[in-house]
Amino acid sequence: MTDTELLSLIDVIQTSKAEFQTVEVKRAEKSAPDKLYDTLSSFSNQNSGGTIVFGLYENEGFKVTGVSDVQALQKKVMEQCNQMEPPVRAVFTSIEIDGKYVVSAEIPPIDISERPCFNKAKGRIKGSYIRVVRKRLSTRGLTIDEENLQFIKTEIFEKYDSEKDIMIIAWGNSHETSQAVNDAKKKVLEMWSELYPSEKLYHFTVSGKDKEGDGIHPLYLGIRHGNSEWKLSPYPLKKVLKELKAKKEG
Repeated sequence: MTDTELLSLIDVIQTSKAEFQTVEVKRAEKSAPDKLYDTLSSFSNQNSGGTIVFGLYENEGFKVTGVSDVQALQKKVMEQCNQMEPPVRAVFTSIEIDGKYVVSAEIPPIDISERPCFNKAKGRIKGSYIRVVRKRLSTRGLTIDEENLQFIKTEIFEKYDSEKDIMIIAWGNSHETSQAVNDAKKKVLEMWSELYPSEKLYHFTVSGKDKEGDGIHPLYLGIRHGNSEWKLSPYPLKKVLKELKAKKEG
């Protein structure tokens, strides 16, 4: 990881106010935690590996608190890495931010033939872990990605062929309280309306779920509605646009 990549990762953590499946944060202001074995094991056992970031304080919005001794921290982490089977080969990066040091330890995935990676002191069964992130990501700080909107316009909408294409709207509702998300949805629908005022949009619905505008994301069709009849229904564009405008004004 380069210094720039670590800075970018810190920015993502602080903006999202959360850890991720591949990122764990430790304050470690005075020294490295004594027990990193579960994190080392779980990151090693997933295909993407993971990164531990030392020097951020979660309870205060992941602000930079720094680590007092970079070399001592790296040594302590490596000692724990060597207590794993197979040994973990962490790769370290350190940067200075306003006079304080933040350190990352990248934990590479081990080959699937060598899994699970486990703490030798606890043994293969009790000393191996997988990672489950239970935190819901915050929508605070989300902004509209204008570049992505432009891509949707030029590479998707403007290449629409009414003779052979059907345009399907399929977005989830997990962030429907975010103003930025609702504004982005509104822009997408307005963009379509301006380009094709007489063309219909469609969305997925299922039998017994007739609420307009409440289409089912295709990822959930099989998971949550495997025994239902799936339908491709006209998307209530005008109604949804009116609701999105009301949310913004409210």
